[in-house]
Amino acid sequence: MNRSIIIYILSLGLVGSPLALAQEVNTDAQPVKALTLEDCIRLAKMRNLELKARELSIGRARVQLEAKRSDFLPSLSANAGQGFSFGRSQDKTGVYVDRSSATTSVSVSGSLSLFSGFQRLHDLKAAQLDVAGATAELQKAKEDLALQVTQLYYSWLFAREVARSTAEQCERTKQVRDYTRGMVTSGRWSRDKLSEAEAQLATEELRHLEALNSLDLAKLDLTQAIDSPTDVEIQGVELTQQSLSLGHAIASADQIYDSALEIRPELQIAKNAIGSAKHNILSARSGYYPSLSLSTGYSNNYYYQYGAFAALNPSLADQWDHNGRSYIGLNLSIPIFDAFRTRSRIRMAKINYTERTLQLEQAKKKLYKEIAQARASVLATERKISVSEASLLASAEALQLVEAKLMAGKATMNEYSEAKTRHLLAEIEALKSKYDFVLRSRVLEFYTTISG
Repeated sequence: MNRSIIIYILSLGLVGSPLALAQEVNTDAQPVKALTLEDCIRLAKMRNLELKARELSIGRARVQLEAKRSDFLPSLSANAGQGFSFGRSQDKTGVYVDRSSATTSVSVSGSLSLFSGFQRLHDLKAAQLDVAGATAELQKAKEDLALQVTQLYYSWLFAREVARSTAEQCERTKQVRDYTRGMVTSGRWSRDKLSEAEAQLATEELRHLEALNSLDLAKLDLTQAIDSPTDVEIQGVELTQQSLSLGHAIASADQIYDSALEIRPELQIAKNAIGSAKHNILSARSGYYPSLSLSTGYSNNYYYQYGAFAALNPSLADQWDHNGRSYIGLNLSIPIFDAFRTRSRIRMAKINYTERTLQLEQAKKKLYKEIAQARASVLATERKISVSEASLLASAEALQLVEAKLMAGKATMNEYSEAKTRHLLAEIEALKSKYDFVLRSRVLEFYTTISG
């Protein structure tokens, strides 16, 4: 067996692109339906644990946003206390007397921050951008998952086509083997030709078995990505002549890049991070501003004296009327020196802002590079289709000639084996160029499309 063919088949890689969503297959209420690529992507998005973790990140960011909004609300608290003093105690005038007593106190207090150097405002805006950034990260994770599933789906299609090609090769060699057996039986050919034909068939059957194993592994990878049983039926697609041609001029890399700048989630993630870092700088600067707060409250106390003074205790109603206290006040705090903590916070926030700016520039350069490569790959694979088709046609004609010579006894089985190997490699290369073109053209569309 020519092991180089098997290694070639197993080492072929395909890239993918995101597709639209489809309706979920209801296997309980209706006959089993083969899963399309859209079904596979939808199931993967429903079941993928990484996406669920991203959704939790969005929930965490929203909780933090609600907490920042709550910082604008006043705080209110109620307190109640009971105390006992023995021997000496303090009366309501604050004088200590030689008597035992009990004191019951209740109070309600509230406070409201009126001005905090705009810290709460900038913290709120930063939290809003954090939510937007987490949402963009979820969108990016969905697109990456769609790319992965699409790659695995077309890898399975490619492996299926290779298995079909090797099966056809086996059937063709069986016909040659049967013809050779007839020639040997009639005494026109020597028996060694039949042995060579049997050996060639065994080699190709083993090659077909390897292709089937590759097909099973490709399906296993796909079903694991969508978290489905391995026996689920997958629906294939047929490549049409229209899908194998651009049919229109491709925009330049700069034009595609300009269209992608406003919709690509990786750029939105970086932009939101920059905005959040900018507000963090302004929030840190609030440490240099004075703060103003309003406080108000009400308190009341009930005093009870034990022993000989018990008869002198006023009633609860009287004490409630006379012991009550209401207050309201403003508190102004002016920072003078905080051991450079505010300065350190500002410096760290500026470093973070610079880092986020660099990340945005890196993301833009990476995006442009990916677009340029995807565009060049589409053009190259489109040209490669015609070349590989011509090579396949030439190898098929050469195989027919060698096969005719073999039937006439003018060619050896080794020559026939080499011709079939060249034809199989040409067929695999032609298939690969077609699938590559479909995938890479969709990748190019992916940079100018908003996916869910």
